[in-house]
Amino acid sequence: MVGLPFNDHYLAEAIKYAVGAKADVILFAAGSNKPFDDEATAAITQAETANVPLICSAGNEAKEIGQGNHVFPCEYTKTMDGVVCVAGTLEDTMNLFVKMAMMKSVSPSPLTVKQIKEAIKHTSDPGVKSSDGKVTMPFGRVNAFKAVKSAIPAG
Repeated sequence: MVGLPFNDHYLAEAIKYAVGAKADVILFAAGSNKPFDDEATAAITQAETANVPLICSAGNEAKEIGQGNHVFPCEYTKTMDGVVCVAGTLEDTMNLFVKMAMMKSVSPSPLTVKQIKEAIKHTSDPGVKSSDGKVTMPFGRVNAFKAVKSAIPAG
């Protein structure tokens, strides 16, 4: 998609290509304030069915998400297990991309996207504070060691 204008058709084709090429994880670096069309949504579903997570960031604009402010594809996390939205920048999204790929590579059996998401959630370190230190966020900081270790069977 490099050099091409962003549209839903190109997004759908890129996702289908990645799934067909047996990608372990898809990193989605763009966002939109409108839902994707049926073709792009079907491609995301195809990736989900193939256990290929689509990782995206909530955006670099420091905007509150919810109650009228929607960011796609993050909005699809409400209805699709295959979409993973990172509350951070593109760099944070790339960090999670690597951790998820590592989890898939060390597991002796295929992990579903839902299993990966749950493992990351349950191995994260709680207590992340807002930038002013006044608010404890309702999510934790990803602990790469614990997450990858959780994908390796004990024994």
